[in-house]
Amino acid sequence: MTMKCKVPIRKALTLLDKRMEGGVDMLKEYSQSLSSILGASKVSEIEKEIFIWHDENQELLESLFEGTEPLIRYMPIDYVDAFQHVTLSPPWFTSSNTPTISKRQFLVKQLKVLADLYRELEQMCGTPLVYIDSKKQVRFMDKVCQLGTNNLGVYLVQYMFENHDFYEQVPVDTLLEKLETKASSLTNAVDSVNKRARDSFGFNIFSRPRGVVILIDETPIKL
Repeated sequence: MTMKCKVPIRKALTLLDKRMEGGVDMLKEYSQSLSSILGASKVSEIEKEIFIWHDENQELLESLFEGTEPLIRYMPIDYVDAFQHVTLSPPWFTSSNTPTISKRQFLVKQLKVLADLYRELEQMCGTPLVYIDSKKQVRFMDKVCQLGTNNLGVYLVQYMFENHDFYEQVPVDTLLEKLETKASSLTNAVDSVNKRARDSFGFNIFSRPRGVVILIDETPIKL
């Protein structure tokens, strides 16, 4: 069954990417703490963060998707019961009564579900051209266009991918207001991003006819 999004698919991809990045960072820190006696004091703190991360993911999935199927995949009943009863202790203090699923296992499983949802959304995009906000990159298949950081081009790409469909005409006035910039700076940003895209992929990702900016799909592959 095809998932239905409440928001533009590319915005959902960006939000899921941020959640996965946070989960991966937490998993690394948690694994390091569990493997060291000196890190034991950090374990309880990270486990509380896992609870918060998990609850925020549930809220996000509810806001992104129609229906309950993604939520059911993210939080099956057997994980719920195990997660609620796992002790807040590192593995060297576990007893025979400790549930079989550890918090680390739980975190890994939930990351896998988010990754699966992400891949399915990518297929729904209809194009292999995607924006990865956590890395400030546009990707086409295995090619990467690095946008840099904290410049108008990054904000333009992020806004367009998250809020508009391909070939949707976005008035320049709208972009000037949303990005809080002037017309000449916006023109330079569009040209700069297109140059980076041509250098990386061989094609532009923006068109700039009079009065509008359009996110275009000139990829040689159509899914």
